Amino acid sequence: VYWIKFQDNDKLIQQTDSHYETVQFCATDGTALEGWFIHPKRSSNSTVIIVPGRGRSKGCFLNYADMLTECGYNVLLFDLRGEGSSSSHTHRFDKRFYS
Repeated sequence: VYWIKFQDNDKLIQQTDSHYETVQFCATDGTALEGWFIHPKRSSNSTVIIVPGRGRSKGCFLNYADMLTECGYNVLLFDLRGEGSSSSHTHRFDKRFYS
């Protein structure tokens, strides 16, 4: 039995005036992770990584990303495995607790 996986709402990022790219990369076990790389209005060499916790997706943290890009930082905002747009399930109820 797994926790419910909530999909991310890509319309949230499209409603901002931020320039972003959808990025994908693989965890060491091959699980596909997805995120947004958000650029500030002026070029920056510094990047802040925001990783939402269990039950949250990257769309929930756009306010923080907007604040950081306004301060001139790049932001990488991505979903952990089993959350938002990333694949797999990581959170489950172990059956040994329910026997």
